[in-house]
Amino acid sequence: MLAAHYPKALFDEYLAYDETSSTLLRWKKRPGTTVKVGDEAGGKGSDGYWRFQLKGKAWKLHRVIYIILNGEIDRDLDVDHKDRNKDNNHPSNLEAKTCAANNFNKRKGKGRYARKRYHKWEAYYTVPGVNKYVYVGYFETEEKARMMAMAHRLESYWVI
Repeated sequence: MLAAHYPKALFDEYLAYDETSSTLLRWKKRPGTTVKVGDEAGGKGSDGYWRFQLKGKAWKLHRVIYIILNGEIDRDLDVDHKDRNKDNNHPSNLEAKTCAANNFNKRKGKGRYARKRYHKWEAYYTVPGVNKYVYVGYFETEEKARMMAMAHRLESYWVI
């Protein structure tokens, strides 16, 4: 999927890169009535990525930082966090990659045996071959939920 066009000229007009800011960007021109020049730009979205609003559109902070410092990039390239940490938008941690290369950097297997629900970790697994979902229980930590799900799966389907 192609990314939206990120116009460098617009960002250069409104934003300044600032290492002292927690978001690494500050407003150098007021984008609206509630924001002052010098305020930090951005806030954390529900998906964990930092964003800000400008001209009626939400922009991803890491992509904007990369574009401000490196120039415009092709729309078919993603900006990847090398260390997989969405909070780390430092320029040394950002790299333009193809979608396939970006997907290669994702964590593998996360969520296979545990997911957070109702403020606890739910342990589960699927039965090989039939894709049947088996609920194991709720646990206080992710590690405990994963261990219990794997133990239950081994106990049920393989001879130990």
